[in-house]
Amino acid sequence: MLAQLKPQIDALVSMAVQGSPATDAADLLFDQVFLTVPEEIFERLANFVDSDTFVNYVCVMNPAATACALWWS
Repeated sequence: MLAQLKPQIDALVSMAVQGSPATDAADLLFDQVFLTVPEEIFERLANFVDSDTFVNYVCVMNPAATACALWWS
C-alpha cells in the first residue's frame, strides 16, 4: 500500500520542507488518495495514515521527511 502512496508522500514531504500548513497536506492526501480508493480500502488506508508508525514509513520512503518529522504529528 505504501509504495502506491510514494508520489503523494513525496509531495507531502515537499510541502513540509517548504513550511506549508499541515492542513493543506491533509487536504491533498484526502483529495488525491482517499477520494480515489474503493470504499473497502478507505478504512484500512485511514487507519494506516492515523497509526503511530505512519511517519516512520514516510521517513523510509522519503528520508527528507526526517528533518520535518514533527510536522507530521
